[in-house]
Amino acid sequence: MKTTTQAFAIAVPELLYQAVTIWNDYPSAQNPTMLLLFVVYIVLVGILVYGMHRWEHAMRIPGYGT
Repeated sequence: MKTTTQAFAIAVPELLYQAVTIWNDYPSAQNPTMLLLFVVYIVLVGILVYGMHRWEHAMRIPGYGT
């Protein structure tokens, strides 16, 4: 599964909009906001990748591929 499709699934544009709103209210919070946004995105994508890996493993056809 591609991470670009996951980005739209977890509403990255909405997360970025909220981050810009925080920046406008508190300009000194730019770096912490981006760090938090990065961590949230990595955690959400990590959960999705792990879930897809488990699902692919469960749906594997014995003897097909490696």
